[in-house]
Amino acid sequence: MEIIILAMKYQFFSLVALLVLGVITPISANPDFYKDGFAFDIIHEGPSVTISRGDSSNVLQRTFSGEFHIPSSVEYQGCTYEVISIEDAGFYGCTEICHLVVEEGVEFIGENAFASCVNLQSVEIPASVRSVDGLAFWGCRNLSSIKVDAQNAFLDSRGNCNGIIDSELDELVVTCITTTIPSTVKSIGQGAFNNRSDIHELVIPEGVRNIGSFAFAGCINLKYITLPMSLEVIGECAFSGCKSLKSLYVPKNVRQLDGRKMFSGCDSLKSVMVDKENPYYDSREKCNAIIETKDSKLIAGCAVSRLMEGLKDIGEHAFAGTGIREIDMPQSLTSFSVNAFYDCDFLSKLTAHKDNPRYYVPSGSNAVIRKDSAILVLGCIGTVLPKWLKIIGKDAFLGRPVDQSILDLPNGLEEIREGAFCLCDNLFEVRIPPSVTSIGMSAFSRCPQLTVVRMSGNVKGLAEFMFAECGNLAVVDLPEGILDVRSWAFYKCANLRHIVLPLSVTSIGKNAFYGCPCEEGVKKLKLH
Repeated sequence: MEIIILAMKYQFFSLVALLVLGVITPISANPDFYKDGFAFDIIHEGPSVTISRGDSSNVLQRTFSGEFHIPSSVEYQGCTYEVISIEDAGFYGCTEICHLVVEEGVEFIGENAFASCVNLQSVEIPASVRSVDGLAFWGCRNLSSIKVDAQNAFLDSRGNCNGIIDSELDELVVTCITTTIPSTVKSIGQGAFNNRSDIHELVIPEGVRNIGSFAFAGCINLKYITLPMSLEVIGECAFSGCKSLKSLYVPKNVRQLDGRKMFSGCDSLKSVMVDKENPYYDSREKCNAIIETKDSKLIAGCAVSRLMEGLKDIGEHAFAGTGIREIDMPQSLTSFSVNAFYDCDFLSKLTAHKDNPRYYVPSGSNAVIRKDSAILVLGCIGTVLPKWLKIIGKDAFLGRPVDQSILDLPNGLEEIREGAFCLCDNLFEVRIPPSVTSIGMSAFSRCPQLTVVRMSGNVKGLAEFMFAECGNLAVVDLPEGILDVRSWAFYKCANLRHIVLPLSVTSIGKNAFYGCPCEEGVKKLKLH
């Protein structure tokens, strides 16, 4: 660990490091007590407790081929406590559990409570349970039997459907590999079929009116899904990650549809069609996209979508995570969300109608520029930055790779705005010329391969989160004249062992180097 303060430049060379992925951990790291293989937190409003996790010295090192019981009460130091709930991620990844029995008295089962319990085969829910989070059994790929006590007033498994249904809302909230959707269900809950790899085709019965957010996300083998005429609402990311999905037909009664990341990761999607009688949405001219009819705004697209004349706007994350390769902006398009093309790694060709009143693409640039301000508003892997460019706009390259892993910004560039190169996953080195006077918040944050930053600009301060979570960042060369390093600027730059700070620096913001190997050394600095 070393901090060097110099008035002149100095170069460092270092090996890059791999990012270490975190794991889900229970909410309570320090439970109030342990008993019979469980960790408990006392709820101080009454004589009750919550199970925060299975005690690894007992539960997680034993195999339960028979029934594994979640107790309804526990005695500790002469007191009897009622077990009210199972905390979020309490038994996450506990592969030893095969047959789960929740005893009468428990009322709540939290998010990811038994997620990734890959050997779990059956679950019994008592009459006392009021709520089960939709992701409580996420990733339990062998779960085939779910039964809710017939006396439960809040939840049910009507018709032996092998699922958990919210009785008041008629909403299917938890499913397994043998779940059937009862005809009386009105809603598919948030994440209900999330990450189910066993589904290849699915017909949702008439009567279902609502499909919740992430309802079918990650169903990697789902090829065909038939939506009912009764359907009215489709939530965010409902089909994201369905990489085998070939087509989607939106019925005529759908009146509310959240298109954000709707088709992210849907690599096989070749046909998107809205019923011609739908008054709210359309797929005009067989464009293979979903458009809000009233505003002519494209809200969900895929790799084969077309932008047709008459289209006015493109919504948030409309193409996020898709394999789209070309964008040809029609004359009518006068607005688009800066994150509409987030995570579009294959986008390499940008063009615009010559008479578009707001945008143009200079010859050979593959970059969309605003006519009224000469700001680069959209770049892609094929972009060549014009030498005359003055401003790179907010989120211009957000979540997309750049043309060269060494980004040599043109001399004459004056401003790099917020999030401009955030999440550029192939950016290795960036060279900032002396003409640059302003760099916005998070401009280069979360670039996993960014290792070297050479700055010779006239920037007076490093903005918040400017290089945050650049896990490989090792060489940072800053010029004399920088006055302050603002809060979280180098947050969790896990490989930043050395930093060259010029003598001009007078202040370092809160947690500017949090999670960096050089953090302690920075704290000891005496600034001018």
